[in-house]
Amino acid sequence: MKLPRATLANWVIKCSIDYMEPVYEQLHQHLLERDIIHADEIPCQVLKEEGKTAQSKSYI
Repeated sequence: MKLPRATLANWVIKCSIDYMEPVYEQLHQHLLERDIIHADEIPCQVLKEEGKTAQSKSYI
């Protein structure tokens, strides 16, 4: 059976919202309960970011 690429992409988006968003919300609440949160800021290039050129650094 051939599936259009857009159909598969929509299925992935729907599943991520239905199944991963609740996991994200639980992790988010858990992090907000902490006194200190550590982060690893990784620089990356973003080609289309409002107000910045393609050569500027962005961080994840």
